[in-house]
Amino acid sequence: MIASDPDAGQILTYSILSGNTGSTFSVNSSTGALTVANSATLNFESTPTFSLVVKVQDNGTGLLSSQATITINLTNVNESPIIANQAFSVSENTANGTSVGTVVASDPDAGQLLTYSILSGNSGTAFALNSSTGVITVANSALLNFGNNT
Repeated sequence: MIASDPDAGQILTYSILSGNTGSTFSVNSSTGALTVANSATLNFESTPTFSLVVKVQDNGTGLLSSQATITINLTNVNESPIIANQAFSVSENTANGTSVGTVVASDPDAGQLLTYSILSGNSGTAFALNSSTGVITVANSALLNFGNNT
């Protein structure tokens, strides 16, 4: 922030009066430099805009001050999808094509399409995963024989 005082020799002091949800920002009281103090609270999906009421005050007789509103607009960035560990059960020798379950995941960014894939643990490709829906199906029932795969 930049402020000036027509009276020569005045020392200006800057402060944030309101709108600083979560103590997201801080202002250097001597220079007026506005910085991010708590980046964890910067989330476009929950708070896309901050409206800070700031004050600058001089050190002259009467301690005169002025206020202004500073608007800070966040730019949306793509966040990672969210998935938790999940467990499914299937009987041995279940027929190929049988649904085992559906992987549940979400994306904090509205309108994003998720793509699912199996990264490891699918010995012999016993299972198939629909990359669009997250539905797991039996792909090779011969591999689901507990007696042969221990």
